[in-house]
Amino acid sequence: MKDFDYIIIGGGCAGLSLAYELEISDKLKSKSLAIIEPRDEYKRDKTWSFWKVFPHNFNNNYYCCD
Repeated sequence: MKDFDYIIIGGGCAGLSLAYELEISDKLKSKSLAIIEPRDEYKRDKTWSFWKVFPHNFNNNYYCCD
């Protein structure tokens, strides 16, 4: 079994946002990261949302309401 320095359970928006923030803040320098995601298909299930109150790195990567 391989060891990792960081493990994120879930590759949805929250898990990937955490991985992104770890990367841009240099927390992953010479560290290993595993993202565990059992799903093999993604749907627009709208389980993660936020209210945009300031510019951020995900401006073009979200949607709201159909």
